[in-house]
Amino acid sequence: MTGDFGTTDAACYRTNLAISGWGCSNCQGRTITVDGTVVTIGQVPLTPAADGYVYFAFTGGMYTYAALYTY
Repeated sequence: MTGDFGTTDAACYRTNLAISGWGCSNCQGRTITVDGTVVTIGQVPLTPAADGYVYFAFTGGMYTYAALYTY
């Protein structure tokens, strides 16, 4: 899964794929939460929500372009 967000506004992505690792580019100034818990970039393991999805939520940030990637 890869999600690009071309805004300084908040963004949210979800996936039900198995996640071995993940990262984010240009995320300086953004707070990242997974299922409501603040995480650091690349932190694993990630526990899916009750519906089987992992939700990545990003607050607004200073760059107009950022990207989330999982593998």
